[in-house]
Amino acid sequence: MTFREIGALVAATLSLLIATAPGAQALDRRSAESELKSNGFSVAVAECRDDQRVVSGGYSLDEGSSDTPIVSRAKGERAWTVTAQEDSFTAYALCSKNIGVKEVAKTVGFKNTDRGSGTAASAKCPREKRVISGGFKFSTLVSNSPVFRSRPTDKRSWSVLALSEESDSKLKVLAYCVPDRGGVSTRKDSTQVGPSEVGTVEPKCKSSETMLSGGWTVSPRPDWNNEDGPDTFFSSAYPAAQQSFVATAINFSDVAGRISGYAICAD
Repeated sequence: MTFREIGALVAATLSLLIATAPGAQALDRRSAESELKSNGFSVAVAECRDDQRVVSGGYSLDEGSSDTPIVSRAKGERAWTVTAQEDSFTAYALCSKNIGVKEVAKTVGFKNTDRGSGTAASAKCPREKRVISGGFKFSTLVSNSPVFRSRPTDKRSWSVLALSEESDSKLKVLAYCVPDRGGVSTRKDSTQVGPSEVGTVEPKCKSSETMLSGGWTVSPRPDWNNEDGPDTFFSSAYPAAQQSFVATAINFSDVAGRISGYAICAD
């Protein structure tokens, strides 16, 4: 192999590393407004620029809405799509020229309990990769179906806890993965939300870090039937700025709960 060929191989390898590893460079936030479709549901697709790829995304509906999204996921390599029955909302995408994610999916049938605590499932990245964002999709379009949790549970897994009124619906959980080279941390913010109250959390990355994505969860065990657990609907879960992620939820039950938000940050 000639020196020129060796140089070309090294350059190609470096290019691949740069294109797949998180780094401390602010991501570009893109947004799009929803459009009402003939089936009564609205769809918003936030698209990255031609030279960018989508890393993560989110949504913002009217505060206190009970028609939370049933789809929030990457669409191809350059967009984030959100579907909800709400008439008007905003979808967000975080985009990068340097980071490329690999999608891993896990699909399960809904098995809602009598307490209405929902169905949980996790999508797991392959070995030597780590999760930096995630999403979800219901197979059946249905309103009044909360997603109680969408967050990383360890460095390789993205977990979703959701409830659907359609027993034959399926839940697809998406994990978006990159090579595991370290340098990724999770920041948390939480607050108590009383009965019929709205709560907001805003976890923030350090000024020296890049926010890659965010997630959320509720505790204790949720209860859609409003008997002995919080019934929280997250109307917003989106990147608010370069360093923070916002999650807003209303508690429709008579029992207080706690919501937590997470910002996934890269050195």
